[in-house]
Amino acid sequence: MEFSLYLTESVFGEIASFMLGALILFFMIYTTPRKSRGYQHLLWGMILSVMGSLLLTLLAIPWSEMPTLGSSWFQAISMCCFLYLLIYHQILICIFSYMNFVLSRDRLWSPVKKWGSVIFSLLYLLPAGGMLLRTVVRGSEVTNQAAIVVGTVHYCAFFGFLFSIGCIVVAIHGWKIIPRVVRVSFIAFMPIILVLLLFQYFVDTDLFLSVTYVLPFTIFYMMFHSNPYDEVMGTMNYDSMQTVLREMLENNDRYVAVEVRFPQLQKPTMVNDTMEIASLMTSGCQAAERLGRKVRLFREDRTTFMLISKVESRKEGKEIAKGVFELVDSFRFSGNTLFYYKILALYNDPVIKDFLSFQMFRQFLRSNMNDYTTSQFRVASQKDYDDFALNYKVRQALTDIRDRADSEDPRVLCYAQPIYNVERQGFFTAESLMRLNLDGEIIPPNVVIPLAEEIHCVHALSCIMLSKVCREIERMGDDYEYEAITMNISATELSAPSVCSDFYEILAQHHVPVGKVRMEITESAVFEDYDTVNDNIRQLIRSGINLYLDDFGTGYSNIERLATYRFHTIKFDKSLLYKAMESEKLDEMLSAMVSMLKNDDHEILVEGVETEEQSRYSIDRGFNEIQGFKYAKPAPIEELVNYFSRKDTKSV
Repeated sequence: MEFSLYLTESVFGEIASFMLGALILFFMIYTTPRKSRGYQHLLWGMILSVMGSLLLTLLAIPWSEMPTLGSSWFQAISMCCFLYLLIYHQILICIFSYMNFVLSRDRLWSPVKKWGSVIFSLLYLLPAGGMLLRTVVRGSEVTNQAAIVVGTVHYCAFFGFLFSIGCIVVAIHGWKIIPRVVRVSFIAFMPIILVLLLFQYFVDTDLFLSVTYVLPFTIFYMMFHSNPYDEVMGTMNYDSMQTVLREMLENNDRYVAVEVRFPQLQKPTMVNDTMEIASLMTSGCQAAERLGRKVRLFREDRTTFMLISKVESRKEGKEIAKGVFELVDSFRFSGNTLFYYKILALYNDPVIKDFLSFQMFRQFLRSNMNDYTTSQFRVASQKDYDDFALNYKVRQALTDIRDRADSEDPRVLCYAQPIYNVERQGFFTAESLMRLNLDGEIIPPNVVIPLAEEIHCVHALSCIMLSKVCREIERMGDDYEYEAITMNISATELSAPSVCSDFYEILAQHHVPVGKVRMEITESAVFEDYDTVNDNIRQLIRSGINLYLDDFGTGYSNIERLATYRFHTIKFDKSLLYKAMESEKLDEMLSAMVSMLKNDDHEILVEGVETEEQSRYSIDRGFNEIQGFKYAKPAPIEELVNYFSRKDTKSV
């Protein structure tokens, strides 16, 4: 049989493969691709592919026609062909190892992995070694370069075809555990590879064998590493999730998004067998793909997965969410390790306008799902969306208020509640109370303050409130008989070194004496910086500002604070009042505390008094001042003049 000589014009496929492989290899080395456990096989395979395509291109050059080369050159060509056979063998082994990574959970793959590579290597290398030995023994009798090169190419194409058939058989067996995207990729390029190998085996005039291995490595890299897609779990990364959601939100698509978290994985010491849980998560992800044709899976981080699917209705979305719950719950007891999960399902809603609000809504719903020792499944209700809409609206407004720092910001309303003095039988102090006015809707403090603390807006609100309190004090002048107006400051706010200087500056701007403003210290948490708080409190006391200890009897307001700082007034929390009225033991304790504090020259105030019975009880127990709806309700601070007596009258 005569072999036509390869010419450089017939190796376009090899040259193109070399250039593509070199380009991809450059990106693999000098960029930051996702490096899974199978990535090392991909990298090594691409290096060998570039070497192989270059070597085969050089072998196609008709060296034998050059007059300066003797017959001994054919032995060198034979050695290079054998080297190419070894490179091709290693390329197939790299593909085999990558498949081993993808199919690591297939029971059939274990014996194949153990014996398959050994048997294939023997079948491949023994004939190749025989061909090399024949060339060395016959020496100068071998003078047809084309025959050697074509024989090598045919040999590789034959074994490459058999190898590909074997891969198809094993893949079909493990079809159910292969992620959908990997299956689609496999179906797309495997027939092309088989056709190219078969065509290469029967064609002598064109050389394109390198295409059959450079192409798979390129596809693996582009799909699973440059655009991080986990080829084992079948999940995409956070950036991909962000892109998909933004597109859905822009198109107003109907969708369901189901978040699955495994809190134990945040603390690896809580998990006895991390690998077992990882294997169960892999099984769960791949099973989740079968919940719907449009289902897409994403892995945000170590602990959190997200399933997103377009739906025709919320009913369909609820079915998918229920399916995820049943699926995850079934895997929970599959292994030796019991793990806990947090499943959160949400749907498209006009409140969720962009990716940022989507993420904020998730965080909003997570607030009551932080227990590591229980499993939870929560589906967002319409009330959740309504509550979040208010939360989001307030958060945006507070951020703007903080950034503007406008002391006259009309959105911050200054209300006040007069405080009744039992001994003097009138109103001589009042507590200023902050409200937020957003498009005509009045937002109460219990909604505003937690959000303000979260986004570090409390001090900005306090400065605005103090400015408005000072303006009202200026307006009343010396025409009314009153001692002071109080305002609330948090212990967290007092952790800032500049808080006192900011307050003094506002008082000076309005020419308000420090004695006309009192401050109630509320403690929603333990002091963040004890030394700074201590210094600020002492500085306020030295300046002449009287301090109230708020919510005494609950939380962090305790006797330790009384021993550390000199408070003008101790304000008893209403919950202690209500419980003392129902418990004889608590009643005795409350009476003893009131007596003790009064003996230490403290003013004693009780809040939350709404009924005549509560009022009589408070007076009988010796409280100096009483605050509550029974005496006065909160109203705009301008209405305080209706409660404070004019200096020239004796009535309110």
